[in-house]
Amino acid sequence: MKTTSLTLLLVLGALTATAQENRNYVPIQVEAKPWVSGNPNTEWRMYETRIVKNLTGFTPAGSVKLNGYGSITDAPEKATGYFRTAYINGRWWVIDPEGNRNIQVTINSLRPGGSERNVHYLKEKYKTKESWLSATVDSLQKFGFNGAGSWSENEMIIKNNEKTGHRFSYTPNLNFMSSYGKKRGGTYQLPGNIGYPNQTIFAFDPEFEKFCDEHARQLIPYKNDPNLFGVFSDNELPIGLKNLEGYLSLENKQDPGYLAAAAWLKARRKTESEITDADRADFAGYVTETYYRIVSSAIKKYLPNHLFLGSRLHGGAKNIIPVIKAAGKYCDIVSLNYYGVWTPEKNRMQQWAMYAGKPFMITEFYTKAMDAGLANTTGAGFTVKTQADKAAAYQHFCLELLESRSCVGWHFFKYQDNDPTAKGVDPSNIDSNKGIVNNEYDYYPALMKGMKELHDNRYRIIEHFDRLKPGNDWKLVWSDEFDYTGLPNSAKWTYDTRGNSYGWGNNELQWYTIANEKNTYVSNGTLKITAWKEPTSGKNYSSGRLMTKYKGDWLYGRIEVRAKVPKGSGTWPAIWMLSTENEYGNWPKSGEIDIMEHIGSSPDTVFSTTHTSWYNHTKKTQKKGIIRDSTLTTAFHTYTLEWDREQYKVFYDDQLMFTYKNDGDGWESWPYNRPFHLILNLAIGGNLGGKKGVDDSLFPQTFEVDYVRVYQREKDTYRNKIE
Repeated sequence: MKTTSLTLLLVLGALTATAQENRNYVPIQVEAKPWVSGNPNTEWRMYETRIVKNLTGFTPAGSVKLNGYGSITDAPEKATGYFRTAYINGRWWVIDPEGNRNIQVTINSLRPGGSERNVHYLKEKYKTKESWLSATVDSLQKFGFNGAGSWSENEMIIKNNEKTGHRFSYTPNLNFMSSYGKKRGGTYQLPGNIGYPNQTIFAFDPEFEKFCDEHARQLIPYKNDPNLFGVFSDNELPIGLKNLEGYLSLENKQDPGYLAAAAWLKARRKTESEITDADRADFAGYVTETYYRIVSSAIKKYLPNHLFLGSRLHGGAKNIIPVIKAAGKYCDIVSLNYYGVWTPEKNRMQQWAMYAGKPFMITEFYTKAMDAGLANTTGAGFTVKTQADKAAAYQHFCLELLESRSCVGWHFFKYQDNDPTAKGVDPSNIDSNKGIVNNEYDYYPALMKGMKELHDNRYRIIEHFDRLKPGNDWKLVWSDEFDYTGLPNSAKWTYDTRGNSYGWGNNELQWYTIANEKNTYVSNGTLKITAWKEPTSGKNYSSGRLMTKYKGDWLYGRIEVRAKVPKGSGTWPAIWMLSTENEYGNWPKSGEIDIMEHIGSSPDTVFSTTHTSWYNHTKKTQKKGIIRDSTLTTAFHTYTLEWDREQYKVFYDDQLMFTYKNDGDGWESWPYNRPFHLILNLAIGGNLGGKKGVDDSLFPQTFEVDYVRVYQREKDTYRNKIE
């Protein structure tokens, strides 16, 4: 069925060759095994790894001159006496209290372990905790660390800074939700974080807001401390796609969380049976925004000049666009705990920056090495063979963060290894080499050498990366070849049903179903979207409408769809795009790109249309292009959108069908400077499709799609801010 599969293979081969030719490093191979929840016996394999000394055209050197905050001082900005962020020449930075550009390099859990062995060796080597802290800060700064993250000895750091004149930053975690939950009741300990009823937080409790105000008062003594980098509100809250059903299934139907979820769903004109992944994502964003609005207000009331860093998003939460957007609305820096990848994902980091509109920090990650003599069976993170491998993994991970232009630092987890003899510890911290020191407080020389090399060169590496020019060739970034059998791939598609109850504003006659093989099914190399003449939820027809929202969202690119449209009066298939965020308002303000529409009563015609605030059919000002071809309903044809910041073009089998230009007059005519997602659907009837009625004798009708491919230029994959 794939008539262009050979072409695709050739394109992919060329792209791979180009990537290898343009790669800005000479890779090494590191043997490692990934952490997979519930599977401690994953296989060892080789991972391509980038290290400092193997960057093409870069020579490692000693550290450039830094100030006490670990900042570069060559181009000072405005000094405020506190840490802040700034977007300068396409890159996000932390600006330190003296006005200098900074990348935070921080160690989590800067505190001595509590096991008998830890206590013995601390006393033997340092005598007192105060002496340990002072010596440790000295050594950490020599290794290039400039602060402490969550679960650290903050009060001791403050006193040590006062005594020594150090500017070692600290970052407390206030645990708003977990502290409120402890007082309210219903929480419990999970490995690595706190559990909640049905994994639903208490953000909708009326008492939560008052609690947060009282809880935040503890910040008052720190409000004038320039060494306070910022604060976290919580750690790894259970925010995700299960929240909506989680709240709705709470036993107490008077629970504020249940009432909030029920009201939200009712306002969306949906029942529980109609919930889709897009609804779940939007509701997770609603939970996030409610929580962040409350905690940020409390924090800023008592700490107006310092950074709010969020709640260390983790797991699925960090991949949900409405969650990231809500975080960006209230956080100064979005904090994320990032596991499960050897290499940070470029597209993921781009999404964090673009949708948040803020920089991000990776606030927890680590790798475990087998030569530390620990079993390494608990906790996340990759496992490697040696400390030298651990250093290489660290450099590889952090180089990708520096290259992103949106990451302003990281918190490595953690200072000291787990001690298997310790009692009463978190279940995720039992027997693993997570630390930079062992249980006798000895640093790992090979690891520290690699960390110091990266830290000493981080600003020169940034300059090196920023000089590199991204390529201009198209690169395949997303596709579905429909080379499987069954329902459409749920990792790429969700069902769009929100307008079922009101005919989508077009008086359409169909009811779009969810995960119904009669309406959306993949077989023999194609996706079939099929409409049936049958009573469905009060409508006379059933059909399918798929979208990539939150699973495929792009700002600029080449979107290519090969499809065959049905023949029959009343059918209305379409390939089109809508704004993922509706930044400028509801339709048509945020824009619509119709790549292809076809009306069954005009079988030889397809058209492409733009819809904006100024140009749309309700004002009779729409702009469109038309192609006529007698084979539209009997053969597959390729519909392509090429879109950049200046214009977009639509092609039919490589023939230009329509061009729409950015006139520079703002969002009313050009709302296409925000991410959009793709929609494939087959409508029946409606204001446009049903102008000449519906021929019921021809059902079922099928809109067939051979493939969907999305390409972007490298310069767009590095875009980190919507402007």
